[in-house]
Amino acid sequence: ELGTRERRLQQYRPERRRRADLLLRHRLNRDLHRASFPQRMTLDLKDLPAWVSLGGGCRVAYQLRRCHLRASPTPFDWIRTPFPSVIELIATEFRDFLRPEDLHLQAGPPRVLRDRRHGIVLPHDADIYEAGGGPAIQRRYQPRIAAFQQLFQTRRHIALVRRGIERPEAEELHAVLRRIHPRVRVTVVGVHDEEGSPRAVERTGPFIRLSARAPVRGWSGCDAT
Repeated sequence: ELGTRERRLQQYRPERRRRADLLLRHRLNRDLHRASFPQRMTLDLKDLPAWVSLGGGCRVAYQLRRCHLRASPTPFDWIRTPFPSVIELIATEFRDFLRPEDLHLQAGPPRVLRDRRHGIVLPHDADIYEAGGGPAIQRRYQPRIAAFQQLFQTRRHIALVRRGIERPEAEELHAVLRRIHPRVRVTVVGVHDEEGSPRAVERTGPFIRLSARAPVRGWSGCDAT
């Protein structure tokens, strides 16, 4: 039977982990805010970024959620989308996104759903498609599209995070968003798996390049919620 000290430690550890995650969230927001507004010494909560995953792997959305940074479920969280398709979908406000006639269920392995028009892979939606077809997929993703668009209507600063993105791609995306949402400050964050990189963070204009000290493939966790 556990002693009093051991029981107290078991009760304290989850709370300690939660506090550490909240502290990490505060520090990330603070550092990005200072980089965006170096002339201001006070923190305006309205200018804190809404963090959104642009994919490149499910790990991005998972880590944003684990650190309490994920603003809301958005379309690119749990799907694999080629970056040109990301730009096209954002520029066209998700027109022709996951149309029923473009969806194809690949029997496997691996058993996944594909959007052949945009080259999108949906690794978590095969069962939903099999049960309800294309309309079920559209019902699942329409609220996420609405949430993505709502963020650009209500927030002053959006931080878009994608694994593997480089500066030229980030500048192309930024130009599209500046044309559509000229009043919103957009920061594009590219996460890279470079354990031996001499610099962990490099900033060029609206683009931040993060070199992970630990291999990105070591990030754990993935689901479709």
